[in-house]
Amino acid sequence: MFFSYINYMVIHAVAAVIVRPGAFLAVKRKKEMKRDPGVWEFPGGKMEPNESALEALHREVKEELGVTITNVENIFFYPFSDGNHTIHLTYFMAQLNEEEQRIQLIDHEQWKWFQEADFDPKDWLDGDEQILAILKKLKVL
Repeated sequence: MFFSYINYMVIHAVAAVIVRPGAFLAVKRKKEMKRDPGVWEFPGGKMEPNESALEALHREVKEELGVTITNVENIFFYPFSDGNHTIHLTYFMAQLNEEEQRIQLIDHEQWKWFQEADFDPKDWLDGDEQILAILKKLKVL
């Protein structure tokens, strides 16, 4: 008897939907990135071993934007596959700390406050377009 075994690694990741009245913050991936270059996304990334989702979220925002966040709320869980991995992505809504409004681009080429009218799903990572409906339901937009 022949058994086939597919070893799909599960990657746990987080994303920060940083909001202010009527808008949300996004960052644009560098054009030289191997995966999905030049598209908009929410700051975040992979969780490290023994790290909680909240710890990963705060670490990733600090590493990518040089800022800290507050008023963090879990808003959406999005499991998907990229063909090689299963990815469990948890989105959190948050706000910038009042004292730390200066964003520093470390891993991205641009940042922008988006309003609903600015959002074009073709310019975003797959899955991120679902956030627009959630922000409307939460009356952020």
